[in-house]
Amino acid sequence: MELKETTVTELHAHLNRILGREITTQDADIAVAVLNDQKMPVGGIIAEFMGAEVHIKQLVLSEGLQAVGVDAALLREVFMRSGQRGAKVATAYADNEAVQAFYESNGFTVFGELADVPVTGRTRVYLQRRL
Repeated sequence: MELKETTVTELHAHLNRILGREITTQDADIAVAVLNDQKMPVGGIIAEFMGAEVHIKQLVLSEGLQAVGVDAALLREVFMRSGQRGAKVATAYADNEAVQAFYESNGFTVFGELADVPVTGRTRVYLQRRL
């Protein structure tokens, strides 16, 4: 696997294919694709700077890549790039327990929750990690 900086527009097409639905992240400062051995994107991460914060907007991988550490490698890439640009904290949100557990296993801690977001009956958890 190889990580390659790209544009949000280019990465969107591939992430939409992987997810099987449309995502609409427009503004971003970091877009990194994961390329397979054939140099085809099989995932990626999109993040945006807001002052001293970098917010993970999208982290998407093809099925089977989550358990092999590619997702953690993408986070480390964002942490490195963000630190070089002066970011002090990374933030993300999770809409399910598996995503929350992933972020927590990568040093994030919960700092807030919103019940009935994004839909009634679900809770969105907000997480942060000092860089």
